[in-house]
Amino acid sequence: MFGLKRSGFVVAGVFAICVLLAAVAYQQYQIMQIKSADTSGQDTSQTKSEDVVSQVSKIILLPEDEVPMVVQLNKESVADENKDDFIKDAKEGDYVLIYPAREWSVIYRPSENRLVNADQVTVQKN
Repeated sequence: MFGLKRSGFVVAGVFAICVLLAAVAYQQYQIMQIKSADTSGQDTSQTKSEDVVSQVSKIILLPEDEVPMVVQLNKESVADENKDDFIKDAKEGDYVLIYPAREWSVIYRPSENRLVNADQVTVQKN
């Protein structure tokens, strides 16, 4: 009788260890999935920026000693109440390449493969 109880505890203990190991393995799998999703998003964003800079450099000479900030304009940024002289002709989906050190910026429209505007800009530092 004592042997039966003991073997039941052993089986329960082995089962608990297996469940614990499975939970840890699943958690590690989930962490790896999240990390790979984060990395792929960054790669895509960086690749898109590089593609935009490459396309614009075929139209106009760009500074080679500085990597621009690349921003895609959305509905809010091109709304009439938000427009200033620099982006007055910009549309949703256009890209702005900003060169802070040179205080120069370009608006590029990929749908037409053309420049919308290029001008000196004042970059505000926080």
